[in-house]
Amino acid sequence: MRRFWQGLSITRRGAFILILPTLFTLSSLINWAWSRKQEKIASDWVIHTEEILKESSQLLTLLVDAETGVRGYGLTKDPAFLEPYEEAKQFIPDRFGQLDRLTTDGSPQQVKLEDIGIRINNYLALLQAARELLGEMGNARTESSAELQKLIRMGKTDLDTLRKELSTLRTEEQALLGLRREKLLRTKRFVDRLLSITVVLSLLSYAVAFYLYRLADEEIMTRNRQLEVANESLSQFNIALAKRNQDLDEFTHTVSHDLKAPLRAIANLSTWIAEDLDIPAESESGRQITLLQARVVKMRSLIDGLLQYSRTGREISRFEPVNVGELVQEVTEGLAQPPGIQIYIDPNLPTIETERLLLQQVFSNLISNSLKYHDRTDGKVIVSAQLTDDGGYEFAVADDGPGIAPEFHERIFKIFQTLASDRPDSTGIGLAIVKKIVESRGGRLRLVSEVGQGATFYFTWPS
Repeated sequence: MRRFWQGLSITRRGAFILILPTLFTLSSLINWAWSRKQEKIASDWVIHTEEILKESSQLLTLLVDAETGVRGYGLTKDPAFLEPYEEAKQFIPDRFGQLDRLTTDGSPQQVKLEDIGIRINNYLALLQAARELLGEMGNARTESSAELQKLIRMGKTDLDTLRKELSTLRTEEQALLGLRREKLLRTKRFVDRLLSITVVLSLLSYAVAFYLYRLADEEIMTRNRQLEVANESLSQFNIALAKRNQDLDEFTHTVSHDLKAPLRAIANLSTWIAEDLDIPAESESGRQITLLQARVVKMRSLIDGLLQYSRTGREISRFEPVNVGELVQEVTEGLAQPPGIQIYIDPNLPTIETERLLLQQVFSNLISNSLKYHDRTDGKVIVSAQLTDDGGYEFAVADDGPGIAPEFHERIFKIFQTLASDRPDSTGIGLAIVKKIVESRGGRLRLVSEVGQGATFYFTWPS
């Protein structure tokens, strides 16, 4: 159990802890609702059967009352004895109709009731004929008396048959009542067991959930302690890193100063030698001195580039609203723009909340590269932007210069890698700085270019 639990993620553990007791609680509620429904159905059937028995008893009583009333009237000639008959005659259709409605669920009972209904109508007709005959009889007459006796015998036969059929119906309903009571009892027992099981499972699920929660809590506490240790280690590491960065800045500053001093001396000495010896610039010695001075300038540019690259990404810049169009305009005004080369700035460049200095460095390096390596006197450089799907921007610096072959697209972003090694101002650091800045801010830098078709540098920048 513990091994399985430890193999789950924190999110799945939390879901498991919540779902387990919830499922069993819901199942308990569902079982309870279902059991109540089943009990009600069984109970309704018992009540239904009891109502059939009650209605059949009342119907039989009314039939007997009707016969008794007619018999009493025949013996006494007192109309008061006809009251039970009249009441029975009035309520028998209602009782029979109620009994008929109650037995619509059972076709065998319905068949019996159809026959009973016919016999009741016949029996009531016989009683009505006997009552009328008794009312017409004055002094006893042989013909009327014989007819009355005949009606009485027929009525008795019909009543006995009705008693028998109603008794059969009641016996069947009694049997159904027994079955339905037994079913109700079984249902109650099953429901009780089911509810007991679901309640026990629910309690067990809560116990398991509590146990799993304790396991998760222990692991969270362990991870918190580990995180505290890691944070402490990270804090110490950051302090050490800050100290090392400070030492590195001091070292690079010292190295830069110590390296530039001999370079200045070399440049000065070469100039003095050329002047003292009056060496013509077009002579072999003059060309060598010029080449030496160019190498000194390139070496100095490399040192400055290295310093800038080492500091890139470590500066703490504040976020501020930056109008990118105005920023690019400031960058172009500070660059040495060759005559005939035009810079077009998209008027729809956005205003974004960002680190101004870093974005300025990116545009400065990309635009200066486009100007520096352009091979035409009437070229152009275009700066534009478009919105990305994630709400940021992708900026583009495009030129119509010589272009770059696809096999060099990756190489030019590496430090000290340049395609113009013969130029003293080409250090191979500018694009490496651009790549470092863009990627440190979560962006992506890419190049689209072919030889003779210009070059377009795209970079994404968060807004």
